[in-house]
Amino acid sequence: MSENTIMTMKQLIVIGARDTGTSLTLVNQALINQYSVVIIISDKELLKNVFSPEVTVVYLEKTQKTFLNWINSHCDLSSIMVTCAHENYAVIAANICAELNLNGPSPEKIKLATSKVFQKKIFNQQHNNGFTVSIEEPVNEVKLSGSLNTLNYPLVIKPCKGSASLGVKKCHSKYDAIKHLNDLYEDYHQDQKMILTHEVIIEPYVQGREYCIEFFDGICVGVLQKFKQDGDEFFERGYTSELNLEPIYIKPVIQKVSDIINKLGLDWGPVHVDSIINEHGYHIIEINPRIAGSFICQLVHDAYQFDIVTALLNKLSDKPYCIPAKMQLSALAYVNFILLSDPITWEITETSLLENEQINVICGQQYSQERNRRAFIYTLLKHDGRAKDLT
Repeated sequence: MSENTIMTMKQLIVIGARDTGTSLTLVNQALINQYSVVIIISDKELLKNVFSPEVTVVYLEKTQKTFLNWINSHCDLSSIMVTCAHENYAVIAANICAELNLNGPSPEKIKLATSKVFQKKIFNQQHNNGFTVSIEEPVNEVKLSGSLNTLNYPLVIKPCKGSASLGVKKCHSKYDAIKHLNDLYEDYHQDQKMILTHEVIIEPYVQGREYCIEFFDGICVGVLQKFKQDGDEFFERGYTSELNLEPIYIKPVIQKVSDIINKLGLDWGPVHVDSIINEHGYHIIEINPRIAGSFICQLVHDAYQFDIVTALLNKLSDKPYCIPAKMQLSALAYVNFILLSDPITWEITETSLLENEQINVICGQQYSQERNRRAFIYTLLKHDGRAKDLT
């Protein structure tokens, strides 16, 4: 498909996408709906052989002006929808929607919500549990020794603006912390693969089970348990709808997150929340005002019977959609990832499917260097008509 073709059919423009998970599902569903699809992404990020040939991938300098100029000169503005599948592009996408008078979230609210510093203030954690530092200059022990001595180790250092746990690391000593800060400094001043701002958050490491809480239009539509690879870099190992928690423990977390989302005004479309629950209570890690990545949308669809992807496409195009009155867990669905660091014998060379009346299992390759991932195994145990009410 030529970049110079002006579309007359309904067109989905995805500002920022990934080579895994929801980006693929979102694009594939749009194609099923007979929309043409354009992905606009930074010229520093390559998506080779990720999407089907009918998808146009445009690489541009990552600025709102450049993206908007391309859309104005190549697209029929009366037939387009614009969304985002990558948190690093959320503000640009929201601004473009507002500029073109398209359906989308409030740019002002998205800008605030994507700042982890602002989130910490909302969570009432900024003064008690961590602080921010600047990496505009190289970091040395003298400069930060006082600050680093105020926290117990291990601690977590992460960019104030980033993506997919890139640049997030658990540090076990002052030496580890200073080394990682300088690694982030080098990245920020060179290719910005991990970090998009000179501000970095340093906070205590919180141990416990990690959960993803998914919202749509301010309403909770699914909760999943998240598994991380052992180590210091927080690589995703998998997700499951088996929460290993009774509703009495998860409901207060959902209510607290709902209150925060309402306070932030994030009542348009999908919002993805990460939290940790342990014996001391719960800890909200961050809120991402965009559609969830990885296999999360598929898991919510299979386990909670709500299709986030279709609801988003319908919302963008002014079509009706229905959010269930009750959030009910009705099936066991989970995905496991084979990592690049796993034994080479754990190799999956082709897509395979096992299906019968009770279970579906699909496995296939899914290579992502930044996520340390090379394959997946997705399992769905079909529900028996009984459901667990989490509302």
